[in-house]
Amino acid sequence: MEFSSFKIKEGSTVNTYGQFVVKDVAWDDACGGEGLERALVNHLVKEFESKHGVDLHASPKAIAKLRKQVGVCKREGICTMDGCVCLCTVC
Repeated sequence: MEFSSFKIKEGSTVNTYGQFVVKDVAWDDACGGEGLERALVNHLVKEFESKHGVDLHASPKAIAKLRKQVGVCKREGICTMDGCVCLCTVC
């Protein structure tokens, strides 16, 4: 599994979109479960640290809240193909 981003020009603005790509499941029935949640959490922690300079791994409570939000996002994203994680409730 890897994260990639791409840019699309829409009118006069260029928007960047991100996506997780599953390269191979290797007969793993759990693909999309814990592995996907772990990848999403790690990606969001890196993004948060690069933007705000705060390492969320230092706070177990923040990581627990982030995992909960990622679970919600994963369930909603399966149905709508668009999900969001509210980081305001994490910290």
